[in-house]
Amino acid sequence: DLPVAKLHLDKLEKRLGNLDTPLDEDWAEAIAAFNLPASGHERALGTIGGGNHFAELQQLDQAYDTDALNRLGIDGKHLLLLVHSGSRGLGEAILREQVDQFGHAGLEVGTPACAHYLERHDDALRFAEANRQLIARRMLERLRANGEPLLDINHNLVSAARIDGVDGWLHRKGATPSDQGTLVIPGSRGDYSYL
Repeated sequence: DLPVAKLHLDKLEKRLGNLDTPLDEDWAEAIAAFNLPASGHERALGTIGGGNHFAELQQLDQAYDTDALNRLGIDGKHLLLLVHSGSRGLGEAILREQVDQFGHAGLEVGTPACAHYLERHDDALRFAEANRQLIARRMLERLRANGEPLLDINHNLVSAARIDGVDGWLHRKGATPSDQGTLVIPGSRGDYSYL
């Protein structure tokens, strides 16, 4: 609900402060509500991380499909918040454990090892989703603003897929599925993002 017309970057920047520190005890109830299994990565929840991860306030520049924007509830007179982050090392730890134990040979579907990996994989996806929500809530709280989630898309995942009539597994590394609805193509340091 931050209007573009009343945008004061200096004030917003001061309110945001440092987002790299772990969430304090005031967030315990919000974190517990996600019902995530213990992972050892809990202190990373609500933090953005490094690499290409970021969170930024955006404003609509140009609309090519106003009907689609209306369906999503996007109002060009208000700022948007885009959070691009993930499981903050949890997914990497799961992968390392898997590779150390089984190498790169893969796992046979239906085996206990495969089921265990997929369960942990799905836990990491849930962790990433919780992390993005907590980052957004943290930022909105500091900005003294309200907001509603419009999209939440995982961009590193393994999923069952049928491609050209062949059943298998599709690994998306930094690639959101373009066949499952609206998605964001994030910009890079001043470049436009596209929806």
